[in-house]
Amino acid sequence: SVSRAVNTLFSQQCMKEEKYSVAASYLMVLQSVETPASSRALALSILDIALETDQWTLATDLIRFLQATADVEAKEEGRFSPLPPQLSEDLCDGIFKNYALKLLRSGRLRALGKFAANLNFPLHSWLQSVRTTDGRIGDFEAAVRTLHRDFRWPYPGSRTVMGACIATSTFAA
Repeated sequence: SVSRAVNTLFSQQCMKEEKYSVAASYLMVLQSVETPASSRALALSILDIALETDQWTLATDLIRFLQATADVEAKEEGRFSPLPPQLSEDLCDGIFKNYALKLLRSGRLRALGKFAANLNFPLHSWLQSVRTTDGRIGDFEAAVRTLHRDFRWPYPGSRTVMGACIATSTFAA
């Protein structure tokens, strides 16, 4: 069947070969032969990868695709009016907030900043909204280590000499 052939190209070829933009192009074909829920699931899998690999344009395109798929699904369910703009925004917000929370919990603040800057995510207001609940740091030591690694900062009590980090101690002679 046509559906199986397109799905095979999508999953076996594009995804395994890391050709995510091509895989996203196949979503348009898949949408015409698969259910909206199936197309959405595939789009979400590519979106996760696009976010993780800093492919911001692809992520934006996939969000638009997901919003359009939600509109098609609403029509198929008998709701002949398209989804209200707020519902489409909620879909986008939910995906982005979950991703931002994942980055925050793993201490990847540099990645969180890049994500917010490239996709116009309202980082400041979101951080304020999660500061007393989900935004708490569970492993402070790991978070500090991740910060130093991501920003290539030396640790306190060390100095950088020609790109190498040399530890200093108050007990050294």
